[in-house]
Amino acid sequence: MTELVIVQRTQGLLKAQVIKARLESHGVPVALDYESAGPAIGITLDGLGEVRILVPARLERRARRLLSPPHRSPSARRRWRRAVRASRWPPGRTRGRKRSTTEGRSR
Repeated sequence: MTELVIVQRTQGLLKAQVIKARLESHGVPVALDYESAGPAIGITLDGLGEVRILVPARLERRARRLLSPPHRSPSARRRWRRAVRASRWPPGRTRGRKRSTTEGRSR
């Protein structure tokens, strides 16, 4: 037997199954742990709807990386810093002076 660790907790079985599909598509085996009364009755309060997503301990780091938002990964932060340094302006901002709303209008 391999040791399982909790990588995430969700409310509701549907969200947990989506996360499970994502991890399994990247080769990480997943087990879901939840109270059977929650899905049967459809109640998601007081812990009845909580689903624990379990993965083998040796794949915990990989699973957490797959579940983390892309902007929080270290490589995404490095790419952002490089882009800012290269352009000296964050993406989406324009260079030069701002044009006033009244500029160029005749009164």
